[in-house]
Amino acid sequence: MVINDFVNPNLQSGISNINIIKWNSGEFHHENDKVAMEEPLEIVAKYQLGKNTIHKPISVTMRTPGDDYSLIIGFLYNEGLITSLRDVIDIEFRYTCDGEAQDQQTAIVSLSESVIPRITSLERHFYTNSSCGVCGKTAIDLAMQHIAYVPKSLDGCLTSDQITIAPEILKTHQKLFHETGGIHASGIFDLNMKLIHFAEDVGRHNAMDKLSGWCIQNNILPASDHVLVFSGRTSFELIQKAMSIGFPIVLSVGAPSHLAMELARLNGMSLIGFIKSNSFNIYSGLHRISKNKIH
Repeated sequence: MVINDFVNPNLQSGISNINIIKWNSGEFHHENDKVAMEEPLEIVAKYQLGKNTIHKPISVTMRTPGDDYSLIIGFLYNEGLITSLRDVIDIEFRYTCDGEAQDQQTAIVSLSESVIPRITSLERHFYTNSSCGVCGKTAIDLAMQHIAYVPKSLDGCLTSDQITIAPEILKTHQKLFHETGGIHASGIFDLNMKLIHFAEDVGRHNAMDKLSGWCIQNNILPASDHVLVFSGRTSFELIQKAMSIGFPIVLSVGAPSHLAMELARLNGMSLIGFIKSNSFNIYSGLHRISKNKIH
């Protein structure tokens, strides 16, 4: 596979330096600040249909620039459009710039013939649209259709201490978060709670897609002997993406939505949230936690 990537250093950093006015102790003063960048990335599928070369827009996602290749691979996989890296022939990045303005950021993804049926019949479901007619049960049924892995049992594999320390381990490595305060992270850990890799982005879904793309590139599929840790709350789509990679355990600093909880429960995944230094909530999959005596 060929990657034709024009690297813009201003984009790759994921951070923008700006001038602000700060109020502190009753006084206003000028100050330099760092904020997380958010830029649109258009993903376009390119494939041959007979003698015709087709360019089909797939998505425009607002993301923090950097690690775009993993983001694209993870997004296409989590959407069920590709099943492996073999489906991707080439990725060409195109940036149209006017000074510091980014007018266009497009990734042209050349796909193999095996993907064409899935691309031509593409009908994405947007769960965030309350008027689209997709109820909770329908959303779960659609998600379950794309799941290739059953979460590994791993009885008693994690202790309470390991669970409570995982978010802190992830947080210590979050460079963009420490510099901007406005960023999400997804991290993959082994069963000894050693951080293997993590991804950051202004969008929590993008961070998960970047992590998924890394897992696919590094042959960690399924991630059946690993733990996924989120820096914030857990939505339905994040659990769906975690399921597609085969994670048996998901830990999150924040709370899950009721639909995320239901999807994890039906799939046999362990979902643990509201993790603090001395407490956490178990929403499903109690058997993977050791010393789980309930009072």
